[in-house]
Amino acid sequence: MSTTVSWKPLHLTGRTWALPSTARAARAARVRITEQLVEWRLPALVDDVVLVGVELVTNSLRHGAAPVSLTLSRIRGPGGRDGVRIEVRDAGSGFDVAAVRAGWPRDDKDCGEGGRGLLLTEMVSECWGSRLDTAGHSVWAHLC
Repeated sequence: MSTTVSWKPLHLTGRTWALPSTARAARAARVRITEQLVEWRLPALVDDVVLVGVELVTNSLRHGAAPVSLTLSRIRGPGGRDGVRIEVRDAGSGFDVAAVRAGWPRDDKDCGEGGRGLLLTEMVSECWGSRLDTAGHSVWAHLC
């Protein structure tokens, strides 16, 4: 489950890719994430990082603006566990995290259309967040 960052991850190495601003971006992200985590010998994280990555890329294409990039960083997380920081950046103006969380389903009867992907991100990551700067908007998550 996601929490406020009470630890500063040690960034060991990283890689960034430009993604197409088309429906092919999710597939490209899936391939890049899988290949990179296998190279880093972190196969146990592939499913969760792909889930988060595809969600963040899809959100960026749907709500953000081109160009879109994907960055993976190998990190040392809580208790010395190996992990990954995933960040998706676009040229959009961002969103209010509190508003997204407020719209999350409260129970099984709530069938709202949006926000489930970030809810999944919250559930599988150590922490996640977003930031806005002069270059655009990014959403990141740490998974260990």
